[in-house]
Amino acid sequence: MAGGTKTGKGPIAAINVTPLVDVVLVLLIIFMVTTEMLHEDEKAIPIDLPTATASDTKTKASPFTVVVTKDGKYIKDGAPADEAAVIAAAQLLVDSKGDAAEAVVAADKASEHKHFVRLLDILRQVGISRFAIQTDVQE
Repeated sequence: MAGGTKTGKGPIAAINVTPLVDVVLVLLIIFMVTTEMLHEDEKAIPIDLPTATASDTKTKASPFTVVVTKDGKYIKDGAPADEAAVIAAAQLLVDSKGDAAEAVVAADKASEHKHFVRLLDILRQVGISRFAIQTDVQE
């Protein structure tokens, strides 16, 4: 009969997927929360960046990053560096990429402005004229 229930004594061939969906959603939430916690702990350079309301949220992998700390020291690609090391690395970048050489620069907001300007002057003298200034997004 059409639309009726089966009265046969055979095995049940249907699987209830509701518990499976519940478990998958709980696991998804757990992974999302733990990933966010791990992401917060991965700050390699402890600097206090200034905030900006209009920030470019597209992140592009840059081979050259320089940070000015609050005491005026440089951190190049995550490692402490002196001015000579920054100049040498920037020169290598310009030699390999020419006019397409780019740098991501950042400074702790407690650092003196003259240190950041000095960094930009160093990079311009070597031949890097395209900069991305790193900031935190204002919430």
